[in-house]
Amino acid sequence: MRLTQDQVVAGLTKRGVPEHTAKGVAMNFADESGFDTGLQERKPTSGRGGFGLAQWTGTRRVNLDNFAAERGTAIDDPDTQLDFFMHENAVPEASAWSQVLAAPH
Repeated sequence: MRLTQDQVVAGLTKRGVPEHTAKGVAMNFADESGFDTGLQERKPTSGRGGFGLAQWTGTRRVNLDNFAAERGTAIDDPDTQLDFFMHENAVPEASAWSQVLAAPH
């Protein structure tokens, strides 16, 4: 499913991300996937390659797969991917995410 930038920003702000930060994240997703939640990296150099909004790879891709399976949702579901993004930032990427949130706007 291809989202719009506005849909991504709205989805992130709904999850508590400040609007200016959500816009920055959306710009990254645009670069990574063009907002296509089902985009599969072509010709990966190893493993299954990147997938989805953030082009999750390696163990992060496996974690996304497991996250979706635990919820009983498809891996390309937009809400699953946005929730997984928030999950990553609350647990394994908490330190980096706190620095992102502290950046001036």
